[in-house]
Formats: sequence, C-alpha cells, structure tokens
Amino acid sequence: MENIRAFVLDEGVHDKQYGLKNYRGGVIVFSTDINVLDKEKGLEKYKKKFSNLWKTIKNRVLKYRKLEHIRNFFNDNNIEQFYAYSVGHAFRGKYQSDDGKLYDENSVTFEIDGISSESLLKLAELVAKFFGQETVLVKDLNKNKIYLADNVPMDKSLDDALAELNTKCD
Repeated sequence: MENIRAFVLDEGVHDKQYGLKNYRGGVIVFSTDINVLDKEKGLEKYKKKFSNLWKTIKNRVLKYRKLEHIRNFFNDNNIEQFYAYSVGHAFRGKYQSDDGKLYDENSVTFEIDGISSESLLKLAELVAKFFGQETVLVKDLNKNKIYLADNVPMDKSLDDALAELNTKCD
C-alpha cells in the first residue's frame, strides 16, 4: 500500500491575497424577515403586516443583489475594499418578543475576509439598515469578539449612500 501524504496549502498558493494578511474579517448574521411589533389597530395593523410581508419577500429574493450593491459601494467609495466573501444560511434561530410571541427565522450569514474591525462595523450597520433590521449579529475575527450592531450608522454620510442603494435594488 502506498503512503498517502497530506499537505497543507498556504497563502503562497496565490500571490494576491487582498488584505487577508492584514485582517481576518468577520461574519455578519442577520434575518431577511421584517418583524416590527405592531402598535396600530384595525385596518392600519393589516396594512403594516402586508407591508412587512412584502419587504420580507423582497429581502429574501434580492439578498444576493443587495449584498453585492453594498460590496460595490464599499469598493467604489474607498471605505475598504474587500473581494473575498461568502453568503450562506448557517443558522436557524428563535427569539421571543416582549409580548411573548415566538419568532422562528432563517438567518443569512455574510462572511467577509480581509476587512478591518472598523469597516466590519460600518458594513454591519449598513446591512442592518438595508435589510430593515434593528440589529445584526457580528462576529469580529480580528478582535475575537461577538456583538450586536444596530441600524443607525455611526458615519452619517452613509445614510445618503443608503438611500441611493435602496433605489438601485427596488
């Protein structure tokens, strides 16, 4: 029987690593479902539910396109360029709202390689706002930390860009 040798590929395999030597990047986990607690009554309540359902359907169908627009925005505006990323469905979660209603959602994972912690937070804030989420879960591999990022970008200039991004995806 022949000896089988195992070998490990290293970063020398490809000479362009696009920042992977400097930063490890991170993972953003978010839901495409819109679950806003309804305070309206009567007809307004049903209008809100229909609106949220429509936004959820759009988020599910257009998630790859929306994430590609966000990536292009980052690269075009020299925030921080990133080339290596993947999108998947690695988590399924449940949470209970304040009123006791149980939500069961499939989460989308957006893994970005070779991006700094600062840019990862900006990206997470844009994803939260762009997908209509109050918060998204961020796993920062640079700092080895997990935190929630909200939908209010700390960099206010990103709000104008978000309006432009929304028109491209609608």
